[in-house]
Amino acid sequence: MAQVFTSYSRRDTEIVDTIVGKMTQAGISVWIDREAIKAGNQWRVQIVQAIDTCPAFVLMLSPNSAASDNVRKEIDLSQDSTRAIFAVMLEPTKLPAEIRYQLAGLQFIDVHMLGFDEAVKRLIETVREHLAKFEPAEEPQTRQAELVIQGVDLSAFTAEKQQQLLDFISQLTSADRSQLQIAKLTAGSVHVFVDIPAAAAFELKTMALNRDPRFKELGITSLRLDGDTKFVNISLGKLTLAATVGPLAALWMKIPALLAPMLGATAGKTLTVALAAS
Repeated sequence: MAQVFTSYSRRDTEIVDTIVGKMTQAGISVWIDREAIKAGNQWRVQIVQAIDTCPAFVLMLSPNSAASDNVRKEIDLSQDSTRAIFAVMLEPTKLPAEIRYQLAGLQFIDVHMLGFDEAVKRLIETVREHLAKFEPAEEPQTRQAELVIQGVDLSAFTAEKQQQLLDFISQLTSADRSQLQIAKLTAGSVHVFVDIPAAAAFELKTMALNRDPRFKELGITSLRLDGDTKFVNISLGKLTLAATVGPLAALWMKIPALLAPMLGATAGKTLTVALAAS
């Protein structure tokens, strides 16, 4: 497992690669995305999983990264997953209001003021100090995903619809249908808690961030993984504190979705589904 997720603008690749190289030489395992951003700025599972599992998040700040929507989204995810953020100011940068609010209270390691070598030295020292607090541990094999179905009346949630829900989850994650079980049903918006292999859980979260229209088939409006503080609002592809959505977003969820190909198979699934009121 990597120890540090690196958030940066590809326009700063040269200096970022130099810093990452020095961190690696110092024995720090760094995860850095090398792939070019594709059309539509779609999230990739690897990024979502890396942010969620790396104990430290290093933000390489510059006018380029401060203007990047993708960097801002990565900061959002890191905060939601309660990652520790270490900010390196590569050059003098005026921060947009959104990022300034997100980074309030952080101390920046300023390359311009400290000089390159001293700044990198301080970064390595502070990251090492933080990582020392964590015992080496393997990532859990399973995660729990909470899916919210808004506006469902219990009396209308028939046995047939329950089977449709389980079939849908099985198709979306390539789980074997026989491994799914509904443990409880209560009135109100339905929350579905799914114990699922970690890789598949991150696939679900990534699809939610990418506003995958297949969730609309059963009216699933939001999703979050255990340990996250916010829900992914599927209609917006953004993080929100509320599990349910407003009338306009709910209307969007009622628009028929086009069926999409099933995901590749994921082995070793053990899923338990529990439905509870919000």
